[in-house]
Amino acid sequence: MDVFLGVLLAFLSAVLWAVSDFIIARIIKKGESPEKVFFYSQLIGTIALAIVYFAFFSNPADLTQDLIIMLLVAGFLNVISYLFFYKGIEKGDLSIISPLSSCWVIVTVVLGMLFLNEQVSILEGLGIIICVAGILLTSFRLKDLIIAKFMNPYNGANFAIMAALSWGILFIFIGMLNSRLGWFLPILIIRAVSLVFASMYMGATKKSISLNISLLPVLFFIAVFDAFAFVAYSLAISSSYTVMVAPVAATYPLIVILLARIFLKETLGLGQKIGIGLALLGVFLLLS
Repeated sequence: MDVFLGVLLAFLSAVLWAVSDFIIARIIKKGESPEKVFFYSQLIGTIALAIVYFAFFSNPADLTQDLIIMLLVAGFLNVISYLFFYKGIEKGDLSIISPLSSCWVIVTVVLGMLFLNEQVSILEGLGIIICVAGILLTSFRLKDLIIAKFMNPYNGANFAIMAALSWGILFIFIGMLNSRLGWFLPILIIRAVSLVFASMYMGATKKSISLNISLLPVLFFIAVFDAFAFVAYSLAISSSYTVMVAPVAATYPLIVILLARIFLKETLGLGQKIGIGLALLGVFLLLS
C-alpha cells in the first residue's frame, strides 16, 4: 500500500471534479439542458478513454457473468447519479448542491468497511472523520440552508441527496471491479455502459440532442476532466484503501468554493475557513 500516492491521486481527482462542476454549473444555469450536457460529456469522455485504452493497454478483458452484471449496475448508477446531480444544479445553488452530493463519501466509507473488509488505524480513522467534518463545515452555511428550506423539492437538495446515495454505492462497485479488472478498464466500460443508458433515456423521453457548436470545446474539457477524475480515483484505490481515498477525493466542494472566491469574488465565512483547516488536518493525518 502506498498511502501517499493514493492520497495524491485522490486529490488530483478532486481538483478535476471541482473544475468540471464549476464549469458545468455555469453552463446549466445559462439554460442548457442537464440531460444534454450529461449525454455529450459521457460520449466525449468514453471516446477519450477508449483512445487511451487502445493506445496504451493491450490486455483483453475476461468478463464473467458476475462482472458483466456489476458493470451494468455500475453504469446505471453512474447515469442516475449525474442526472440527479445536474438536475440539482439546475434547480438550486452549487454552494448547496455540491456539498450535499459530496456526502457520497459517508456511504462509501461505511460500505467499504462492511463489504471491502478495509481496516484503518485509529489515527487514520480520526483523519477520515476530521476530513469529512471539514468538508461539511466548509461547504454548508447555515443561512443558506435556512433560506433554501433544505428539503424544499424546488431547491434541488433532494436531487443532490439522491446523487450522493447513488455515487456512494457506485464507488464501492468501482472498488470491487478495480480488484478484478485493473484500474483503467472498469472506468472505460462503466462510461460506455452509461452512454448506452443515456442514449436510451434520451430516446425514451424524446429529448433533443442538438447542440450549440460553440459549446463543444467547453464540453470537451468538462468530459475529459470528469472521465480522468474517475481514472485518478480508480488508480488511487489500487494504491490505497477506498475508505482512505474517498474522503480526500470528496474534498472537491472546497476547491469549488475557492474557485468561486477567485473568479466570482465570493467571500468565505468563518465556518468555511475553519472547515478548510479541518479538511487539511484530516488529509495530514491520513498521510501520517
